[in-house]
Amino acid sequence: MGYNDLSLNQGKQMANEPTKKEQRLIDRINKRWPCDYMDLAFFVDEVLTVTSEQPPDNGEAICSYYGEGFGVPYPSIHEELEAMADKAGMYWEWRHAGGIGAYNK
Repeated sequence: MGYNDLSLNQGKQMANEPTKKEQRLIDRINKRWPCDYMDLAFFVDEVLTVTSEQPPDNGEAICSYYGEGFGVPYPSIHEELEAMADKAGMYWEWRHAGGIGAYNK
């Protein structure tokens, strides 16, 4: 039996899928900030990610590494987005200038 044998993962969630908690948060974010072009929250590289590359349909800034839309010259995350993560027992961290990732506290 090899390391990648699927039987090792029986009863466990695969790492490339969000947990139920992460999926609920993804759904809440995409419902609160809809975007016709793409989902702003998604699961990639085993991390719940929110992009700052595309604004939601209402034009409201939800996160910006350069403070764009917040009127400040430093990285900013919408307070409602912060509260959503906190309620889920998570926190945001910048993955790169184009997005943030949610991690368990």
